[in-house]
Amino acid sequence: MNYEVGDKYVFYLSLYIPLSVAIGVGIGIVLEWVQSILQLLPRRSYQVLSLFPVLFFVTMILMPTAASRWQALRDGKADFVTETYVYPIYDLEEPRFVGERYLAGADSNAVFLLEWRTLFSTAYIAHVERKMTDTLFFEAMPYGHDGEVAATLIAQLMGYLEEGRPVFADHRYPGLEGNLRVLPVSGNLFKLSLIE
Repeated sequence: MNYEVGDKYVFYLSLYIPLSVAIGVGIGIVLEWVQSILQLLPRRSYQVLSLFPVLFFVTMILMPTAASRWQALRDGKADFVTETYVYPIYDLEEPRFVGERYLAGADSNAVFLLEWRTLFSTAYIAHVERKMTDTLFFEAMPYGHDGEVAATLIAQLMGYLEEGRPVFADHRYPGLEGNLRVLPVSGNLFKLSLIE
């Protein structure tokens, strides 16, 4: 139920929820059992001993990742990912900076074709912070692409252009230039337009 396919981690949240509940119930049963045994002891000072099983379980839960998570908190960035990761952020302001640069001067009905690294931060700034809820965002080359922008997405972008919506891309993606005019504009973006 929990496996890895290539560079994609596949898991089922519906499995983790019952597992977490089962672990929590098991810990609760053990702690209640310890408490019931300690209540049989004549001196109340033995009640403090019930803290030891609690500390044991907390240690068991935190120990496998505590050192790397603590280092990440001290560094101010999540550097505990050990495999080669395609989205390292060394400057924590980079996602905001890039998103704001892309949205500078953009119309509220703009359409953006972006790589996945910048897609979500830009969409957050547009939709949540700037209330540009009519702005659309598409991932240019999703996982499993055939080396170019999908023909269906190009057709969809052409439809938006015919409606008069401005369409921007953050790269000259393969497949765009054969179907659309791609012109550089400010903010390191490319403006797409129909070929006449």
